[in-house]
Amino acid sequence: MVSEEVRQKAASALHALEEGNCVRALAITDQILAAGGDEASLRCLRANALLRMDRAREALEEAQVAVRLEPENATCHLAVGWAAWEAERWGVAQQALESAVRWSDRAAWALIEYARFMACCRGPRPAWKAARQAVEADPDSAVAWATLALAQYRMHRHQEAEQSISRALKIDPNDLLAQSVTMALLEAKGETSKAAAVAQLMRDVPEGKRLAESFDMRQRERAAVARLYERDESSMSGLLGEGRTSRRRRRAMRICLVLVPLLMAGSAAPAGPPIALLALLCFGVVSWRLWRYVD
Repeated sequence: MVSEEVRQKAASALHALEEGNCVRALAITDQILAAGGDEASLRCLRANALLRMDRAREALEEAQVAVRLEPENATCHLAVGWAAWEAERWGVAQQALESAVRWSDRAAWALIEYARFMACCRGPRPAWKAARQAVEADPDSAVAWATLALAQYRMHRHQEAEQSISRALKIDPNDLLAQSVTMALLEAKGETSKAAAVAQLMRDVPEGKRLAESFDMRQRERAAVARLYERDESSMSGLLGEGRTSRRRRRAMRICLVLVPLLMAGSAAPAGPPIALLALLCFGVVSWRLWRYVD
């Protein structure tokens, strides 16, 4: 297979990937590899296709091969970072994204990806620093402003995050990251109806659909917790009502237990003091046992 044929097949694989046909993209790249063609860009393409198929560990292996082929290529390090992020290997992902920033000469796109990862998986403060640098490097990037808003949101600086997200939406109202941060800010403010409206807008793309479904799941969980709380509150009110009724009954019985022996002793008084004393003693013993039973 000559070099021109490799380029044509690689272009076909890239076209298939852009159309969402990941299986075809992998099949074409398998043909190229079988013929002896192996380039870093080809491995990155395969890693991208595997990631879209939720095969993160295989994608990581392909991206690591790309880094071995071109160790100073920032795009290859970025592919490793994405795959390791999806595979939940945070240390590998952070190291790879830091390498991408370094080998790209701190380009805005590399800073954005590093800041997004740090905001989501590590710490918001280094994410904020990287996002600020990305905004300074490319102030017309909606993704850079949205990433800065994400870091500010994670730092609980909601007012600053709203200002940054406003800048992002002015540049690109359809930016997915900007929409997701807007949804999170509205949700944090308790404006769930507005957040739901934003989530509805995000359902047109696969990644946005996943975020919207996550929002729906959180709302269902909150509704379930609210129902449980209402049920527990009503049960507690019933128990408290029963407790008050029981206390009233015990109080009434105790009054009866005091008055009945006295009345009975009074009715036995005409029979003579010994009989009255004996009757009072008997009813006193019975009343004491019943008193203890009531307690």
